[in-house]
Amino acid sequence: MSAKSRRGSFHKNGEVHSRRLDTCKVWRGRRVGLEHLEERTLLSMASGADYNQVDPQWFAEFAAPSSLSLAETMALNSQVAPAYGPQEARPEPSRWIVRLTPEAVEGIGSPAQTSDYLAWSGISFQVLRGLGLPGQVLVQTVQSAAAVEGSLRANPYVASFEADGPISVQAFPNDPEFSRQWGLYNTGQTGGTADADIDAPEAWAITTGSPEVVVAVLDTGIDYTHPDLAANVWTNPGEVPGDGVDNDNNGKIDDVHGYDFYNRDGDPMDDHRHGTHVAGTIAAAGNNGAGVTGVSWSTRLMPLKILGEDNRGRDGEGWKADAIEALNYLIMMRQRGVQVRVANNSWGYLGSSSPELRARIQAVGEAGILFVAAAGNGDALGRGIDSDEDPDYAFYPASEDLDNIISVTASDYNDQLARFSNYGLTSVDIAAPGAGILSTEPGGLYQSRYGTSMAAPHVSGVAALVWANVPNATVAEVRDAIRYGADPISAFQDKLAWGGRLNAYGALTVDTVAPHAKLDNAAHVTGPGATEVLITVTHSDNRLIEIDSLDPLDLVVTRLWDGHEMENLTVVSKPASNAANATVVYRVPAPNGTWGAMDDGDYQIWLRAGQVWDTSGNRAGAGFLGSFNVDTTPGLIRVNSTADAADANPGDGIADDGSGHSTLRAAIMQANALAGGNTVRVPPGIYRLSIAGTDDDAASGDLDIAGNLTLRGAGADKTVINAAGLDRVFHVLPGVKVTLSGVTITGGSADRGGGVLNSGALSLVDVSCSGNTAAGGSGGGGVFNETAAALTMVRSTVAANSSDQSGGGMRNEGAATAANSTFSGNRATGAAASGGGVFSGSTSTLTLLSTTIADNSAGAGGGGLFASGTVVANNTIIAANTAASDPDVQGAVGSQGHNLVGDVGGSSGWSPSDVLNVDPLLGPLQDNGGSTWTHALLAGSPAIDAGDVERVLEQTFSSTDVPKPTADQTLTSSTLEVSGAGDAILDLDVVLGIDHTYVGDLEVYLTSPRGRQVELFRNVGGDGDDFTNTRLDDEADTPLAASSAPFTGSFRPQGLLSAFDGEDPTGAWTLSVYDQLSIRDVQTIPAADVPRQILDYATSASYLNVSGISGAILDINVTLDLTHTWDSDLDVRLTSPSGTQVELFTDVGSFGRNFTNTTLDDEALTAITAGVAPFSASFRPEGSLAAFDGEDPTGTWKLEIYDDAAGDVGTLNSWALSITTPGATVQTGAINNWSLVLASRPTDSIRQVFAASDVPRPTVQVPPDASPE
Repeated sequence: MSAKSRRGSFHKNGEVHSRRLDTCKVWRGRRVGLEHLEERTLLSMASGADYNQVDPQWFAEFAAPSSLSLAETMALNSQVAPAYGPQEARPEPSRWIVRLTPEAVEGIGSPAQTSDYLAWSGISFQVLRGLGLPGQVLVQTVQSAAAVEGSLRANPYVASFEADGPISVQAFPNDPEFSRQWGLYNTGQTGGTADADIDAPEAWAITTGSPEVVVAVLDTGIDYTHPDLAANVWTNPGEVPGDGVDNDNNGKIDDVHGYDFYNRDGDPMDDHRHGTHVAGTIAAAGNNGAGVTGVSWSTRLMPLKILGEDNRGRDGEGWKADAIEALNYLIMMRQRGVQVRVANNSWGYLGSSSPELRARIQAVGEAGILFVAAAGNGDALGRGIDSDEDPDYAFYPASEDLDNIISVTASDYNDQLARFSNYGLTSVDIAAPGAGILSTEPGGLYQSRYGTSMAAPHVSGVAALVWANVPNATVAEVRDAIRYGADPISAFQDKLAWGGRLNAYGALTVDTVAPHAKLDNAAHVTGPGATEVLITVTHSDNRLIEIDSLDPLDLVVTRLWDGHEMENLTVVSKPASNAANATVVYRVPAPNGTWGAMDDGDYQIWLRAGQVWDTSGNRAGAGFLGSFNVDTTPGLIRVNSTADAADANPGDGIADDGSGHSTLRAAIMQANALAGGNTVRVPPGIYRLSIAGTDDDAASGDLDIAGNLTLRGAGADKTVINAAGLDRVFHVLPGVKVTLSGVTITGGSADRGGGVLNSGALSLVDVSCSGNTAAGGSGGGGVFNETAAALTMVRSTVAANSSDQSGGGMRNEGAATAANSTFSGNRATGAAASGGGVFSGSTSTLTLLSTTIADNSAGAGGGGLFASGTVVANNTIIAANTAASDPDVQGAVGSQGHNLVGDVGGSSGWSPSDVLNVDPLLGPLQDNGGSTWTHALLAGSPAIDAGDVERVLEQTFSSTDVPKPTADQTLTSSTLEVSGAGDAILDLDVVLGIDHTYVGDLEVYLTSPRGRQVELFRNVGGDGDDFTNTRLDDEADTPLAASSAPFTGSFRPQGLLSAFDGEDPTGAWTLSVYDQLSIRDVQTIPAADVPRQILDYATSASYLNVSGISGAILDINVTLDLTHTWDSDLDVRLTSPSGTQVELFTDVGSFGRNFTNTTLDDEALTAITAGVAPFSASFRPEGSLAAFDGEDPTGTWKLEIYDDAAGDVGTLNSWALSITTPGATVQTGAINNWSLVLASRPTDSIRQVFAASDVPRPTVQVPPDASPE
């Protein structure tokens, strides 16, 4: 039978590729027409008419090829019953109809001469015959359709192309009753209008469905023994029939073919008729020589019986519960791997939305299932109702406005709305055949029925066809395919949201599927010295990925522990042309040049929404792709669970509670059991302690730290450790050195030190200690620093803690320093309790530097500070506190000047530079932009610009473990111990002496005792020797990178040493020297086959042979010299012996002339696209020459120049490669000496501008209680 009138005769999936400009018809968002390539202009042809007139010479035929016959090719395009799995592609045609441009045809007399033009972009075609018009030929190739389309689209000599195939592509089943199924193929057999159908035969030429797709039928059940249905009824592989056992543990016994939610058993047999009829329309077995055929011939049907023999639910509301339970079952089975993609719902009720049912339908969509619903059959008189106009007649669930629902009404065989059918411009989406629909009935029978119940399964069947054709499509993409593939029908334009009638062929040929991405590889970083992470992602599409959309913005890479987005991503490689599967390698550079301790942790890789698209313009949505890990620090322990569980085997080196969870408690237990200092990384989350106990082993109760440890959270506003009243949070045991940073400590309760009890040496950096309590002991609601213990607080806040004894915020009986910190809102509640903010005992020492003590209270004296022992203050604010006596300060303070006290009371020791008895005008405790909450200085505050910034202590500390030899491709480290310096760094310089024969190989880093790492320099000095008395200073005039060896003098490092400012310098510093490479050889090899002429519309190639070079490529540059009168005509690319191809430049230089001694170098400052002819300098090429790095350079290299326009001439005069490879000589060197020149305040005074208050810091907010896993 001939094709229907609206079908084009030369389409592949609805596409024709052409270089002519034609108009396109737009049908409600569905674009039907030709794919346009750029317009070509006739040059010296006699006339345009000659090109478009039949020429007998162009009917020439050639020997038939041995690969595929025409009949076989047609079979590939129209096979009746393919059954492809979800990862299998439908066979592509091997024959193509191609038309060359008028320019290409000029001077060609027969089809035989077209081969060279067709092979321009690398694919070999066999010309079978001419088709009559000049340049019009039938060709064959063994390449994939995607590769052929990409090649022909890029070929400048091709005017148009398309896949060859039968003029009328239809597949008809042999089912004897098919001729009565007008909804699938309407020839007017019922007296209706021909073609008022869903174009099923045309769709079946593309796919007849797949058994991998399951459609759930929520109805009266299905007669699963019906001869036309039995083969397609779903079988539960995990269930044993009739044994009365729930074999697959899904809560349903003997659910072999589905479940009966109405009668509460595992037998969903249809005892009415309705469900069996619906099922037959969806997927009655096609081409089986019996009865009817379903829309999808081989889709599996899952019967979920929710209606009884009277086609109704239970009395009252019970039927909603049955439907809800059935949907939950459906979600569960999909999560267990059953490929349920569609739920057909030819049922409903009048009235209003059911919140629970709506929620379950939405959940079904989130699980990846399309919900198809009948729109309802009108009023009691059988008249269709406008569901939008009369809320009392709104039909649910079809009227729910959810993105995964398609609401379906019924059309008749004249493409009119069936008389009984509900409609609505907002509530009903589409029409489908629903009047006189022949389908299966129980007992092996067949019958015609009327209703929107009959229309909905047509849509469900088409959805199954789409998923069979594109298995990775989303619910939204399939819904859009059905929407935009529909036939626009005038009768529905003002009645339905989509204004059309279902068309299966349209749904299969309209392209609504966006590209999908898959992470192929993201290498973990293990150990120091690495400079990058390479991420390989494959972008796939049902058509072609647009390669111009592939760039560094495709990905978002974030640190898991703080959400920071990595910067400066680049694309290392991607395909040269559009492809169905495009593999891209992205580079993530290390933040400071080399991955270091501060970078250790997990990183997540996300696809950015809208950045990757296909040739149809469909853009990929956002999605999580995977992760990688950076681990450069020995002894790093990562927490991955917010649960509270003990370590199963302390000391085995693995923090694990026995269930694969690295909990906070397990990590600390493991660190306690391991020798040396360890680091625990704690990602965002709320970590609640729940194991009661009093032992000092961290296995229960508080977290007892018994070994040297650095514990790093993601920030005080992200990582919260909550004792929940169980015990205090941390106890630092005697003799250990501990740093806690980036956490909130809260919910602690103990007799002393409600948040932290310190008996060792503790540093709190960027920590919030809040909401803790001490009662019945000796105070210190937030922190208790014991006698002989040492405490340093930097950029931390102690707030809202309480104690019934002295020291509501902190009690200090040892040695404590608070720098850039805040004590606020703490309470010492007992009548004899002093020091609401801070209590410092008689034998203690306390140093307050740029610290604010405000809004605290005490029952006795010193609401802000009770000063006994030795107390030193500088640049500190103490104000707005309350107490029974001396509200702000009680006792003697050794002022170092520039303090502000709101009420001096009976305190003493203040200096002339202090500002006394004034209101500092403090704002509330809040997020002011830093690491913890602070009190900002309000406008007009007397504290502004009143701080001491003059006094500085400068000391030099030198390494003692040198000299240390360095070796090729080896990391060498030297340590230096700092003690007796100030408590916070103001300025830091590094002086070093390093012998090395090729300093350009070196990467040098400095790491502080707190784990912060700064790159001092990397790859500077080229082949020069040595660093001799080299001083690295942020304030130096000359950057190190702009200087040359032996680097004697002062230079600016590549990383900023100011990153260490504010840190406590005490402890071990590490200088790390990494020698990246052995000595390098650089050789320049010129081409010998030049000069070569450059011809219009042709590719000129020159070859260069490389031999006698050992080792892989480290760097490669290209130098060329060519004359040409119009530079922007030229496209130039370089191909290595291994086949890697890099575009050097395309169409640059406008109408300029020549490339004269032009060097293309990835490291050049100026891009070639920004250069000007004759380009006599070094330029960055458009493609990256780094793509050749690591390859063996030996063999034949090819330089290709394509001139893409007429009227100009040129010559490639010369070209050469400059190739850098590792040399054979082993380099030598040594770290001879190095020193730190450290500027700090003395231990009693740190340089800050008055107070922490004027340095905004971030909020301490409790994040969502969610596991970071």
